[in-house]
Amino acid sequence: MNITKKALEKHDEIFNGVKYAPAGENRPMDETNPEYVETFLNFAFDEVYEHGNYDKKLRWMIILASMIAQNTRDRYKVFLAGALNNRNSNAITSIYRLS
Repeated sequence: MNITKKALEKHDEIFNGVKYAPAGENRPMDETNPEYVETFLNFAFDEVYEHGNYDKKLRWMIILASMIAQNTRDRYKVFLAGALNNRNSNAITSIYRLS
């Protein structure tokens, strides 16, 4: 796999190095579908994550609000944990007040 250093660093910063395994799967997704993981991580955590001039709080508010709007409860839980790992409780409190 050719995942960029920036994508890996950002992913590990958010999720403390935990690999994602789809529901019902015991193996991490990079073992079951490495091409998808490479594309997704490079796009989401390298190309897109730093796009724009948002502070950390607003960026996390946008990420969490988009998960709510998309009705992706399983992804929301994962990213909520990521926000908590990054000490973004202000963003989480703001999202809670909006809902």
